[in-house]
Formats: sequence, C-alpha cells, structure tokens
Amino acid sequence: MCEIVELTPGCMVKNWKIEEKVGEGGFGAVYKCVNEKNELYALKVEGKEEKVQLLKMEVYVLAELGKFGGRHFCRIEDRVCQFNDRFSKC
Repeated sequence: MCEIVELTPGCMVKNWKIEEKVGEGGFGAVYKCVNEKNELYALKVEGKEEKVQLLKMEVYVLAELGKFGGRHFCRIEDRVCQFNDRFSKC
C-alpha cells in the first residue's frame, strides 16, 4: 500500500476547497469538497507512488460511460492529472 496524499481541510486544489476526508483504502482516499458555487463534490486521490495509475484508468472509463448518458455512474467534473508537493503542504 502506498502513502496516501493527505489534504488539509480548507486547502484548495485547483478550484476545489477541501472540506474533510470521507475515507481511504489501499489505492487512495476520497475527500468531500466544494466548488466556488459551494456545490458539494467528491475528490479522489491515489497513493503518491502508485506504479499503476488506476485513477487515470477510472477517469477514462467513467468519461466514456458518461457519453452514453447513464445515470448510474459518477460524472467527471474536473481532473488534476499530476501530483506535486503543493498538495501535501496545503
């Protein structure tokens, strides 16, 4: 299991304000966040040094499924495709 990217409540990742960690598992963590309109979203991050980028594959699959208009899948609103040290110092 890789070290999880820790985001501090109140920090900003792009246009998303982190509220709190919802949970974490072997592949990453999920955070509750809001956009500039105060709309509620989930932000998913993977381990800092994952050898296989599962999150990148997950984003691709969900984006493709979204083309079919299914209501039973998560909708991708935004993505940040690279980790930098700023996230661990929020």
